[in-house]
Amino acid sequence: MTTENKNNKKRVKLAINPEYLQQLKVIQAVYGYKSLNSMLVDIISGKKLSTFSLQKESSSINQHLSISITQALNNFKAIQDVALTGKPESVYKDLEKLRESIKAGHLEECFDRFDSQVTLLRESVEKLKATGTIATVDSRPNTVALRERISEIDIHENTKELGKTQNLCLDLDESLHSKYFRKPSFKDPFNRRAFKHAIESNLEFYIESLNPDVFSFINSKLVELNDTNKKYNTNILNGDFSGPYDLFKTIVMIKADLQKYIKSKEAK
Repeated sequence: MTTENKNNKKRVKLAINPEYLQQLKVIQAVYGYKSLNSMLVDIISGKKLSTFSLQKESSSINQHLSISITQALNNFKAIQDVALTGKPESVYKDLEKLRESIKAGHLEECFDRFDSQVTLLRESVEKLKATGTIATVDSRPNTVALRERISEIDIHENTKELGKTQNLCLDLDESLHSKYFRKPSFKDPFNRRAFKHAIESNLEFYIESLNPDVFSFINSKLVELNDTNKKYNTNILNGDFSGPYDLFKTIVMIKADLQKYIKSKEAK
């Protein structure tokens, strides 16, 4: 924290029930905060605490996407390499048709253009994942128990045993400080009550996940890409290198479908 930032902060020092403090640390561990202070400031500021099923969903999509994209690139490269030999002539002509369609300077540039379209497809998936993220209230029993336990504990109990020891320190923006606290005094029960109120009135637990409709749509496009790859894999294994134009067109169409879906979500 810079000197300037420190000067804009108000420090709150409190002696609170160690049992209450321990429960806050349990919440800190559950939500992965490195600093208890940063978690408490986030809560008091109104930031929701979230766990992520999104990470698992995103990982599944990324793995599927990475495999499919790699296969599509390999297939196109294999087809282009054969086309550049001029035999069979039909594959060469199909690649030439693609070159003219995308206004590439030479046949070898077709792969670079294909790679660019694949990159745009990947970026569209990433953008759609971000657009489709939703947050819902976490009502799982363990999470409900966290909230109930923190509200049950008397923040004033066991503070006499602390003597003059302050076991909690917060650095808050002036506006946030003035909203809940008054002149600092760790012996002042008002600030203990104010702290408990600030925490419990703002404490919200959420689960961030990918909208099921978005997840389903992305997977449907990846299945489409995978089916295309299977078709070309089989053809290439059988010595059939036809279809660079159609393969390129399929990638462009899947990308366009993703981008159209993104716009429909952003318009809502």
